[in-house]
Amino acid sequence: MDYGLAGKHVLVTGGATGIGRAIAAAFIAEGAMATISGLSTTEVAAACEQLGAASAGLAGDLTKAGEADRLADFAEARAPVDILINNTGVFEVRDFFETTDERWFEYFDINVMTAVRMTRRLMRPMLERGHGSIVFISSESAVKPQGWMVHYGAMKTCLLGLSRALAELTKGTRVTVNAILPGPTSTGAARAYHQEIARS
Repeated sequence: MDYGLAGKHVLVTGGATGIGRAIAAAFIAEGAMATISGLSTTEVAAACEQLGAASAGLAGDLTKAGEADRLADFAEARAPVDILINNTGVFEVRDFFETTDERWFEYFDINVMTAVRMTRRLMRPMLERGHGSIVFISSESAVKPQGWMVHYGAMKTCLLGLSRALAELTKGTRVTVNAILPGPTSTGAARAYHQEIARS
């Protein structure tokens, strides 16, 4: 089946590992070019080597001031971004009563605000060009949260609200906004997560 992705440019945040890298690989297999981000130069370089010549990547922490703009500028220097996949996120087992306000804000910054910043930067050019797609990688935890990581479910539920509101904002245009809710997926982070549950 031809999904019409040949020649498109996708930007995948958190695309150097796990689900993000698999998303980038799937787009490239359909003839798209992919720009990815990750926290370290080493993991980004390794991912790009695996993904091949249609990929390029930039390391950086999207919670830091100016990093969303730097990533968007890097991607747009290759080609206009047709599709943004907001995949950056972190999850871990953490006791609700032991999770401090500071840690809650850190989770929010990583799981929600990185997506807000990237969308705010790239949605307007999409609207001006008259087409584009923005996808938030939420989780089944958004609708079926777990008591051993309350923070994670709350952040993923927030992404659902964000994606729904932005879909209303872009109503009547050819810019679409959606959320995907993956279930358990065998990534390195997920395996570490289950090991931590087993130990607790």
